[in-house]
Amino acid sequence: MRTDFKDCSVSPVPPINSSISPLRFCCATSRIPFHQYKNVSDTLIQKYYPPSLKVSLGSSRQTNTTFVKNADDSLLCSNQFLGIADGVSEWNEKSNGFTSLWSQLILLRTLNWLEKTMVNPAEFSILGDGSDSSLLTRAMDQSFDETNYVMENFGYMGSSTLLLAYLRLRKLQIMNIGDSRLWVIRDGQFIHTNEVQHTSAPGQIGTNSSIYPSDKAEISIIDIQPGDIVILMTDGISDNLWPEDILSITLEGLKSGGIQMAAKQLTANAFSTANDNYAVCPYMLHNESSMAYRGGRNDDATVCVAIVEENSA
Repeated sequence: MRTDFKDCSVSPVPPINSSISPLRFCCATSRIPFHQYKNVSDTLIQKYYPPSLKVSLGSSRQTNTTFVKNADDSLLCSNQFLGIADGVSEWNEKSNGFTSLWSQLILLRTLNWLEKTMVNPAEFSILGDGSDSSLLTRAMDQSFDETNYVMENFGYMGSSTLLLAYLRLRKLQIMNIGDSRLWVIRDGQFIHTNEVQHTSAPGQIGTNSSIYPSDKAEISIIDIQPGDIVILMTDGISDNLWPEDILSITLEGLKSGGIQMAAKQLTANAFSTANDNYAVCPYMLHNESSMAYRGGRNDDATVCVAIVEENSA
């Protein structure tokens, strides 16, 4: 692990070039918290914002980057990037545990590195047709080092799952560690989902990890086109809703109120199931201890619903 970082919050960053991709995301988010958590102050976390979030601080300039804090979950959405991290709540039982800070930093620093690199033509030219995922891999590993550096400086520990989706030209690059879920909908049907890493516990990355995220992540690259719907969610939703329910709820929400309605309906339905003592839900499939009873599973529920559009920037 690198230990030679300076203050990574103050490195100079050139202006962002928003016209580097023919496609972009238009995103909507929704969240319902459940866990008690240690609050990350705005003063602290804003030091580590990527450029597209920093420019809106103290100014009237708006960007298309959205940062969502939901208890131990974190969600980050921009024109070309979607990321979700589900913090492992057990860390909060330790005096030096701060899992919400980890889950926020790992996403913010990943997007920070991508945005700094996206303005460098020499770096950007290596990506070819978008089938080379090395840029996202490097961003993820760099973020891992930087997040560990910050956590160590403060004396904190934590970990999270990590699910990233990155638009490169007309490809969608997906990297996953753990049990958060990604779904791609085209023409009213799922065309892709990620592999879940879950044995006795979800896969995770954190201060106690001995390997880099790129050594652990499941990586997939798919063709993407305008009109496709990309959904990222933590297990607070996917543990309570069957895939066919996720599809039908999303489609009905899109029809009745667009991507924002779809996002809200997903969290609302997951919350309803989580509090139904008689529900039969996906959580029972991968947790042997849950097979003896029925009922939903309460957890932080976080979702992003994004539609892929032509980039006119």
